[in-house]
Amino acid sequence: MELWRRSRWLVLTAVVILGGGIAMSLVGEDDVPADPLAVAPADARVVARVDVDALLDSAIWRLAMDQEEATGARRIERVCGYDPLALVDDVVIFASGPDEDPFEYAGFVARGEVARGRSRREQLVRCVEAVLNERGGGVEPVEIEGETAIASAHGESHAAFLGADGVVGGDRESVSQAIRVHRGAASSARATGTLGALWAEVAAGRDVVLAGELPERWLPTLRRAARGAEGDLAVLATVRALAIGVGVRDGLTLSAALRTATAADAERLRDAIQARIDGALETPGAGFTVVGRVLRAIRMSVRGAELRLVAQASTDQLEGMLEMWRELRSSASEAEAPSDSAPEPEPEPDSAPEPATESEPEPEAEAEAEPATESSSDSES
Repeated sequence: MELWRRSRWLVLTAVVILGGGIAMSLVGEDDVPADPLAVAPADARVVARVDVDALLDSAIWRLAMDQEEATGARRIERVCGYDPLALVDDVVIFASGPDEDPFEYAGFVARGEVARGRSRREQLVRCVEAVLNERGGGVEPVEIEGETAIASAHGESHAAFLGADGVVGGDRESVSQAIRVHRGAASSARATGTLGALWAEVAAGRDVVLAGELPERWLPTLRRAARGAEGDLAVLATVRALAIGVGVRDGLTLSAALRTATAADAERLRDAIQARIDGALETPGAGFTVVGRVLRAIRMSVRGAELRLVAQASTDQLEGMLEMWRELRSSASEAEAPSDSAPEPEPEPDSAPEPATESEPEPEAEAEAEPATESSSDSES
């Protein structure tokens, strides 16, 4: 979900920096390939794909979308008169870079009705102009790979239409890579086959898919972090690549494939995860909760140096877990409330002595009256 939250706004941000100068620009006339690995550049360290229709129609999106997300989506729709994201079929996100900075370049390609044909592109441009006017932003025309494109006023974000039905956005290098791949002038991630095998393990029937290799320069840090991990979870430092697929059309289904350094490491990782699951289920009452039922249904298998995991939750179970999470968050907020309001009772001790202070003069007045009485008696005698 977090991946989609970020990529969703990445798409909308790129839509914002599109302009009239590229409204009719087409980099080739073919549709953008449906295969995500055929869209991403060959040197991509991470590739992800989001089926927008499936996600927006899913129970998890309706249940988990917070107020900020809902408000932002409504603002775009109010300004533009329609929701551009509703016309996007899917989004491919990719990141690449040298060993010292493996995710230096990040971009995306969105494809769908949002960019198909003159009328849709003109509609998108009008939307962009309206959003820009409201936000006070600015863009300038640039050229990337011989094509007209647009850059943000600060030059950090770029965008262009791609093929017959695509929009590419991100930093300049990522836009350039995507254009070259679409033209056939550069290899794609599918051609290299580096991530293809892992992708195939988890992608079937999944609506959100991510595959990536862990950079070599991360391994020392992972090993140091793993030394502090409790129990056998230190074996996580042996993971070299992973792929995760999430299905959201009917509840939530998760498939994962983790490639470790050796087959023995994969078995150790499986045993470590199973030990954590067993430990959670041993908590009194945990086995009767919705979380317990989901944990018991997790299945794992090892094939060579690869660990495969599958977990599933029905829509009802998902709603139960989210409701439990909300209750825990609400309880935590209530527990913090007394400490926040603790200073309020402080004025009470200050006001308590006031009645005593006001009543103190009364005995003094009585004492002053006594001599007057005595004086009166003396005169009578």
